[in-house]
Amino acid sequence: MKLNNFSNIKKAVIPVAGLGTRFLPFSKAVPKEMINLVNKPAIEYIAESAANSGIEDIIFIVSNYKKAIEDHFSYHYELDERLKADGKEDLLKLSQSPAKLANFVYINQKEIKGNGHAVLCAKSAVGKEPFIVSFGDEYIDSEIPYFKQMMNAYEKFKTPIAASIVVNKEDVSRYGIIEGQKVSDRVWKITRMVEKPSPEETDSRLAATGCYVLTPEIFEILETMDAGKGGEYWLSDAVNIYLEKNPVHSLEFRAEERFDTGNISEYIRSFVHFSEKDPNTKGLIEKYLAEEHKEKKINL
Repeated sequence: MKLNNFSNIKKAVIPVAGLGTRFLPFSKAVPKEMINLVNKPAIEYIAESAANSGIEDIIFIVSNYKKAIEDHFSYHYELDERLKADGKEDLLKLSQSPAKLANFVYINQKEIKGNGHAVLCAKSAVGKEPFIVSFGDEYIDSEIPYFKQMMNAYEKFKTPIAASIVVNKEDVSRYGIIEGQKVSDRVWKITRMVEKPSPEETDSRLAATGCYVLTPEIFEILETMDAGKGGEYWLSDAVNIYLEKNPVHSLEFRAEERFDTGNISEYIRSFVHFSEKDPNTKGLIEKYLAEEHKEKKINL
């Protein structure tokens, strides 16, 4: 396989077609990616990181019931006209800001067959350019936008890049695990990726976190590879095939920087984190917990 010329990345693929069963009954009518973190849905933080890193086109891989995502990143003309008429410029800016982040493309994943299949759905929209993938329920909150850090690593090493964090032994089976050699403080050269192994299957504790910089050669692999675990097509399996002839690196982030809104316990942690970052809500959770504790101690 011949690699394309390395250039600035302008396209991001964000798969959001999953059913979100961990958030039932909420996710029955509302996409889990639209769950709020203070006054913004989780998916907006990801789109902002992309836009702040120079991404111009965001390609959402959606399913039929994800219309709310498209609505959020569009203009709401009736609302905007009312806000204009009332002179509420600050609220108008908030209403319009998501639509101004990028150009948005929506591609329907007609069958839910794994995250590799979701990425393959973006082939026609991506074309022959390098691109970045970030799954819609994971976010890395870092001083430099994580999209930009991934793109910088890609430019430096001239290879695809997988984001990673170090996890505990008991969590290994929840992730795609990266095996390889460390080449600098935060960079690993990958030798193999294993999808959700038991801790006994690997000595590595380096977990892929759902963000990749990829070249369009990955589409050829995804089109011809066999299904993997659970009968689904995993991006990690495609990366393994790519590794047979080409190098891939991993950029390690701190585990505390990563926020997962795909399960309830991690979502609560995410909500607390972003509540504390917002000056309008900072300290409120601690205040309310203290009040609740005080009320429970009242002796009737």
